[in-house]
Amino acid sequence: MAAPVRSASSGARPSATTACSSRWGAGRGRPPWPAAAEGPGVYPFVTLPDLEALDRAARPGMTVAVIGGGLIGVEAAEVLHLRGLRTHFLIREPWYFPVALDAQEAEIVAVHIRHHGVDCRTNYPVDSFDRRGEGFRINDELDVDLVVAALGVVPNTGFLAESDVALDARSGAIDTRDNLESTTAPGVFAAGDCANVAWADGSRRPEQLWYTARDQGRAAGRTMLGDEVAYRRGTWYNSAKFFDVEYTTAGWIPPAGSDARPGWETWFQCAPGAAVSQRIVCRDGVVKGFNALGSRWDHGVWLRWIHERRPLAYVLDHMDDARFDEEFMPRFRVLPSATLTPGV
Repeated sequence: MAAPVRSASSGARPSATTACSSRWGAGRGRPPWPAAAEGPGVYPFVTLPDLEALDRAARPGMTVAVIGGGLIGVEAAEVLHLRGLRTHFLIREPWYFPVALDAQEAEIVAVHIRHHGVDCRTNYPVDSFDRRGEGFRINDELDVDLVVAALGVVPNTGFLAESDVALDARSGAIDTRDNLESTTAPGVFAAGDCANVAWADGSRRPEQLWYTARDQGRAAGRTMLGDEVAYRRGTWYNSAKFFDVEYTTAGWIPPAGSDARPGWETWFQCAPGAAVSQRIVCRDGVVKGFNALGSRWDHGVWLRWIHERRPLAYVLDHMDDARFDEEFMPRFRVLPSATLTPGV
């Protein structure tokens, strides 16, 4: 979490402020099960000390449950599997990473993870969690030696609860103006995971990405120097890996369940027998967003097409221009199985 920055009233240079937290304090998603709240064998996976503690505990031949179906969870599952632990990846939602992937894409990822030998279970909420000797029993059926609670990150702002700095009741983040200054405490600025900022849909909430934290820090710094700044994130882009499956996204990919939006269409294709797919979302014939699995793409080219309001036909004809690994990546082609369907 990026800490809030306070401008000293004496005119001194602003200084960063941080706060210490307990093992399951603010900043980490707290496990909701009483047995997991404290004690050995249950690990978060957010900071470098978290990784070091898990590294000391995880030994080949052990059984581990990774609870939480996002980017933190899949990274934890991968490193533990490679360490030689029998790994269960438990996901509460109907499919993996629903905030970013649709059901087809998530199934590609889940099948690939299972192919590696990881027990990937979707639609699997953890309803009971009990200690059994030195291990744990989950949902009265799954016995494990270790648990990784990959439940996300929350703003580490508890130390501001009694201050003049207003915190959002839902996210716990610092309410900011467009220039990243606190709405209630002049001279206090916030950037990163702890800042409530404006999104394209009009809502205000934290942006949990490294590059937006960087951009917000720059905007807050300019404000403190006297510039008139209104922070607005540019068009979304990101990349990741799900085990060895590349993931690239750019633009506006509405969340799952938004299929009733008028004027929206989705073009999709999946290579048979491979963890490779492309999804392109359009509105009124203009490309608005991309999701791709199994290959690397140049965000810059995709973003340019979005800003130029290119139609789908143009994008499909020029997809090779966006290949990231031109020497190793196969040339793009539209497959006979490609579909164009209404909605997203």
